[in-house]
Amino acid sequence: MKKLPLLFCIATIMFVSTSVFCAPQIGQSSVLTLQFPWGARSLSMGETFTGIANDEQALFYNPAGLGLSPLSKTWIHYFPGGEQKFIALAGGMKYQKDVWALNSSNEIYRFNGVDWVNYSIHTVDTSDNFTSIAEKYSLFENSEKLAEAVLGIKKFNDLYQKDRKKIAKILSAEISQYHADSLAEFFAYLPHIEQSRSGVKSYLLETMENDVADKLANEIVNILNNISGLSGIYDIKIPYTIALNGKINDISVDATGRLWVAGDEGLWRFDNEWKKFTNFDGVPEAKFNSLTSLFGGDIAVATSVGAYLFENGIFAKVAGENELFNGEISYVNKIDGNIYLGTKQGLLAVSNNNLESFVDSTRGLVSNVVRVVAIDERKRIWVGGDEGVSLFTGVEWKKFRFKNSKVLDITIERDNLVWFATDNGAVEYFESKDGSPEWKVHHEKNNLNSSIINSSVFHRNDIWLATDGGISRFQHGEVRATMFFENLLPSLHLDDMFHAAVAGVFPVGEWGTFGVFFNQLYYGEIDSWNVDGTIGEASSAFEIVSGISYGMRLRKDFAAGISLKHFYSRLKEGESEAQSFAVDAGILKTNFLTNDFTLGFSLLNMGPPVQYAQDDAKMAIPFLMRVGASYKPIKRATHYLLLAFDLEREVVYYEEKNNERVPVAFFKAIYKDLFDDENESARDEMQKITLHTGLEFNYLDFMTPRFGWMYDKAGSRNEVNVGIGLSINVVSADFGMIFALGDNTVRQSQMRFSITYSR
Repeated sequence: MKKLPLLFCIATIMFVSTSVFCAPQIGQSSVLTLQFPWGARSLSMGETFTGIANDEQALFYNPAGLGLSPLSKTWIHYFPGGEQKFIALAGGMKYQKDVWALNSSNEIYRFNGVDWVNYSIHTVDTSDNFTSIAEKYSLFENSEKLAEAVLGIKKFNDLYQKDRKKIAKILSAEISQYHADSLAEFFAYLPHIEQSRSGVKSYLLETMENDVADKLANEIVNILNNISGLSGIYDIKIPYTIALNGKINDISVDATGRLWVAGDEGLWRFDNEWKKFTNFDGVPEAKFNSLTSLFGGDIAVATSVGAYLFENGIFAKVAGENELFNGEISYVNKIDGNIYLGTKQGLLAVSNNNLESFVDSTRGLVSNVVRVVAIDERKRIWVGGDEGVSLFTGVEWKKFRFKNSKVLDITIERDNLVWFATDNGAVEYFESKDGSPEWKVHHEKNNLNSSIINSSVFHRNDIWLATDGGISRFQHGEVRATMFFENLLPSLHLDDMFHAAVAGVFPVGEWGTFGVFFNQLYYGEIDSWNVDGTIGEASSAFEIVSGISYGMRLRKDFAAGISLKHFYSRLKEGESEAQSFAVDAGILKTNFLTNDFTLGFSLLNMGPPVQYAQDDAKMAIPFLMRVGASYKPIKRATHYLLLAFDLEREVVYYEEKNNERVPVAFFKAIYKDLFDDENESARDEMQKITLHTGLEFNYLDFMTPRFGWMYDKAGSRNEVNVGIGLSINVVSADFGMIFALGDNTVRQSQMRFSITYSR
């Protein structure tokens, strides 16, 4: 390594600390590493992160971020279309992003990672009309059904304005009494009556003669069902339910991402367009009760006339001699060639179309009614029904009774963690290493909006619940680990100087998240000078800050955090050394005033002053106050734009005692430095504030370009930061670079690198 003279190194460090990195008081403070942020993501955004704090860099900027999503386990609640009852969920496929939900009103919603939508998008072609679009998506051939589909599309897209004007014109022209109030009443009733000729005529007959009503009904229905009106329209929303009819009972997603729908009047599959399965496909005319996604894109279907498997593109009935095979089946599951059928009389186990066993309440089940069958990684069979759940270990049956409860769904999160959806809450079952069970119930009195849980699914590391009061999501906190490196001051060609850090965050249940970090500045090896002018023994100069952080959620969108830090600073071994401790604290509020607006505040480096040698004066450590905010003006399924800014102020104050300048405690410095300095104007105080601004644009959770600007008037810093992040599965890499503006160019072309693992 290149060895530097001690005086030159100290001068360099002091120059860095006073002019380059920090505000003007930093020449009066020590331990530069305490205010040296790490992480290429935040540094690429102008060192802005106090109001973001959603990854491991919160450990430096604002530890309160550890208490909120995505770093901490938390419940998130969704209300697509209002606070409705949801009866089924679909998802859980490894490479699929979407979650599907079915409510009791037969509406299907899709969560794309950002929003819940109940429609797909059709791009209008020049040859399109409403009828051709309805034919494509509805599958209806009957003219009356097709007309209803046309009307449904127009209603869904709020394209009635032109129709209303035409209808008002013919009504007013034919019958003078159709004044404004009568027209308003007609249009208010229109969405609620059968919008066919007979339906409209029936309504009109209440106020007019038969022949007039017949004529006007024809004209009105022709307007409602017209095939034109697409001029100037580029996209049409197609409701997911356009092809469905009758009561819908269940939904599922297969391994290829296709949505399956089971109802009283049929079985459908959605893959951008709908397909309805009929007798020609091998399915019966029956009531379809439930669906189970199997490996390789296969589906198991429970019907009122038996069980069916869709394998390799072919439907085949699960046959057997027992009469139960041809009766009502509530649930079907399959693993390793073995098929399990749930009925109201018990559980059937089938292999090669032969009945292997029949189990009811006299042979091991809690009750005869079988509503759901799940199989875990150890191939144990979980059977849910009335009054609880039964577990077949491969050797024996175990019974777990849930008094006065019905088990409506079972979700295997991992081998020793199972969730039971019941009409008395979501029951979480954890199996310890010794095999003993631990139970926890989530309901409307602790975490949920409703205790009636109709369905559950494990999707992308989170548990999702369909309840009578919307959809709830138990979001597991992320485990994250990162490494960071940057060379310092490349313009000065000090190759030995570098900055490195490692950090990790670890959720601890619903209690919050812990973090650990290790941050180092290395100044290189330094030669000392002997009294006779010769070069003495060299030693390395460096600073190390290590610490532990904890953050927890205090309210739904509000968290607090704290960090305990130990630091060691050495300019020369045995001569210029100091160590002590410091504390950080912060708060963070998400959805402040509006959605996606986050506000944060933190106090960093609260601790006593340090002394490098016995004869040296004490020096304050850099106490920092930061306030920051972030906002996502654009938030889509495929991309988002994040804007952020931070204001930073270092607070250090010295007072004269016995002809010496002595640093005051940080809490006293707040008053003395900010409010009690008569020699400084408000403008002088404002110039001591460092402004940080930044933005990042994320595309497909893969590529994230970033831009930042940092302006420090008093410290003579004016810098632009640019960077980019790339993510593949659980690994992300980030890069950033500084472009200095103005005369202070010592950090010109300084580059930062981070690599992060998260799961």
